[in-house]
Amino acid sequence: MIDLGHKPVLEGEKVILRPFKEEDFPYIKECLTDYEVLKLTGSDMDFDFEEEAEIILDWYRTRHTQTDRLDLAIVDQSQGILVGEAVINLNKS
Repeated sequence: MIDLGHKPVLEGEKVILRPFKEEDFPYIKECLTDYEVLKLTGSDMDFDFEEEAEIILDWYRTRHTQTDRLDLAIVDQSQGILVGEAVINLNKS
């Protein structure tokens, strides 16, 4: 079995892929309330972020402890802010 417990920091010319940080949370909200993001990811478009905010942010806070998936923030180098996320899920079957 592949262990995705190690969360790397990958730095390119334009973006950094790294584990999530608390300062990412305002930008996560922006992404998760963007109509196009919700549509293109097949996410539930009828949820209320404000009602679910603490649950969602707690979920992001636990991403670094997962060994069966790799969740990384995509950070724009020029602005130093989160612009998205990259996820790798292991197939458990």
